[in-house]
Amino acid sequence: MGSSIKLKVQVSHQLVQEKIGQLTLSITNPINHQSVDGWFTNIFPFQYFTTIKNEKFETEFPITVPYDYKGDIAIDIVARVNEFKDSVHISLPIKKQK
Repeated sequence: MGSSIKLKVQVSHQLVQEKIGQLTLSITNPINHQSVDGWFTNIFPFQYFTTIKNEKFETEFPITVPYDYKGDIAIDIVARVNEFKDSVHISLPIKKQK
């Protein structure tokens, strides 16, 4: 078992009406584009939130970096409320733990 990380995410919106949205986290190997969610124990890949005027939504995605994983990972976070969608793509290098 490797290091546990809580990836903190903050969603800011400009919606006036209260609506329910969904935040999705996926972790992939950027070389072969295969999912590594299972390796990183991404057990809460979906988070639901309610938009409230002038308020930001914050949540955490707990993941565990496998002890023997070395290389880059690609993290994609998608926020969706009805027909509105926004996303962030981040590439991170993972160094083998000592």
